[in-house]
Amino acid sequence: MCYESKFWVGTAILGSKAGHPVFEKLVHRYDQEHGITFYSNPFSVHAVSAILRYFYKIKMDGKFSVTDNIALLPSEYFYPISYITFKETRTEKTLGVHHYAGSWHSKKQKRGFRFAAFSRKVLGRHIYGLFEKLVANDFYYKIKKQLKKMNDGKR
Repeated sequence: MCYESKFWVGTAILGSKAGHPVFEKLVHRYDQEHGITFYSNPFSVHAVSAILRYFYKIKMDGKFSVTDNIALLPSEYFYPISYITFKETRTEKTLGVHHYAGSWHSKKQKRGFRFAAFSRKVLGRHIYGLFEKLVANDFYYKIKKQLKKMNDGKR
């Protein structure tokens, strides 16, 4: 797995050994959903990150780490293009590149990304980073409720 931003793991490139518990949890959450939407998508960046935070106590910080046989790579490995600015910063560690075509996004969602890119230009990297962190935490706390129910076997 690889960070897409400092605050969440990307889902364009995922891989594991067969039967790894983190993917079993993702699939179990998928089985619990009734109607997949942009916000409930079990394989969204926020859902994967929430599972890593909730079940594995992984701190989202964008740095390399290994916890419970889960390796998290910095974004330079598979996400060297910023999803907001589209600035590319490949390094010798870059193995692949996600280009963020967003062909599956609706027109409304694409407008939201354009607004986010404009906001980042206006607010600057650091202030926009605080906004990103707020969004990531908001999704985490919403998804955490589902994960708790899932973990307790109530759902």
